[in-house]
Amino acid sequence: PPPVEYAIAYWAPWSESDQSDASRAARLLAPPGLTYAATMRLDPGCPIEPEAQAVHGITAEMLKGCPRYNDIGLGIGRFLTALADGDPDADGGAEGPAIWCGHNAAESDVPWAQRWGYLPRRPLQVVDTQRLHRRLGKSHPRPLTPDLVQAGSHCPAVENGIDVYAGSLRGLHTALFGAPPAESHGAMADVLSTADVLATVLELWGPL
Repeated sequence: PPPVEYAIAYWAPWSESDQSDASRAARLLAPPGLTYAATMRLDPGCPIEPEAQAVHGITAEMLKGCPRYNDIGLGIGRFLTALADGDPDADGGAEGPAIWCGHNAAESDVPWAQRWGYLPRRPLQVVDTQRLHRRLGKSHPRPLTPDLVQAGSHCPAVENGIDVYAGSLRGLHTALFGAPPAESHGAMADVLSTADVLATVLELWGPL
């Protein structure tokens, strides 16, 4: 089904930091150097599936007056396609193409965005934190699994009702930071949680 909300945050150290309210708010929660962030709710043009609504909590009533997901006036597709293509004439040399990152992005976010016309239908560079977790787990078994053998050991996953082997975004965030994200399942909340997870995983597992 079409989206009811989207969010994007990107890091481009060669560009001036955006000073919009959305970017300022995201910068307070994001890894250092955030350049731009934006989010928007969208009318999917169809009923919201109950299973999806149970996850994101967005109702049809909340979407009244929002732009249609495929409204070309939004500029979402042009904006994201420009990031995907890069800018060969940028000051100081070519910029991009962008490297896309998300949790399960390779199998969900990127293909869906291509289906909706937000991204070009061609192979893109994608860093998927879920796949990263799986690949590292094969070579270094359970690198984020708490040691439950030691009596009285602190286990944030169990304390928060999460499987200790969870590779979900919520599970990885809890294993890395000792608690689930303060906000979850909102588009921007998930984007910033993924950014935190990626930055921390790269720092912790870089030597591996």
